[in-house]
Amino acid sequence: FILVVITALLVGTVCGFINGFILTRFQELPPMIVTLATQIIFRGIAEIVLGSGGSVQASDVNGFIAIGGKVGPVPYILFLVLILTIICAVILGKGTFGRRVYAIGTNRLTAYYSGIHVQKIRLLIYTAMGTFSGLCALFLLSTSYGANTTTGNGYEMDAIAMAVFGGILSTGGKGNLAGGAISAFIIVCLRVGLGQKNIHPQVILLILGVLLIGAVALPNIVKQVKRSVKK
Repeated sequence: FILVVITALLVGTVCGFINGFILTRFQELPPMIVTLATQIIFRGIAEIVLGSGGSVQASDVNGFIAIGGKVGPVPYILFLVLILTIICAVILGKGTFGRRVYAIGTNRLTAYYSGIHVQKIRLLIYTAMGTFSGLCALFLLSTSYGANTTTGNGYEMDAIAMAVFGGILSTGGKGNLAGGAISAFIIVCLRVGLGQKNIHPQVILLILGVLLIGAVALPNIVKQVKRSVKK
């Protein structure tokens, strides 16, 4: 169990570092495209290592059973996520590091001339996101005790939707973890609720996609309506 935990966190951290290294070395590349491209590469590596349709199973499931346990109807994972969310919210909202992160998201050039080590912080953020991805992999393992090359497919859409619905600007500089956490809770409830109604997973993705387009388009529609009213 300990070996699996260390491996998952280490692999996630390395993958995040690779993303950060590419995006800090080639600063004009769009982060969304780069991270989606590296995701394909990482999945390709998994296919090579495990073989097409291959899978792995945890030999010692006791640790994962403990993580995947519940207090009544509430899973332990929810408490872990809440603790991590609060810690990250304090770091981003109250600390100097958080202010620098928001400054970089708002305007990288201005942040640089303000004396902020822009590329170092960006690299650190991407590396940390990789570590969190490894942690999420462990959470998934705690419910299935195994994984294959398609595990997590479609979750990138959930992540994007959670950010957009939570008011987090895709270009950075705006948004907070509270909005993202509430959005994540709503989307998880939506997924679970539709799943219990035996809705096909691909149909759920379709619904999320439509909602995402609506969320992105709504502000522009509101602006156009306001302009029309003023005229």
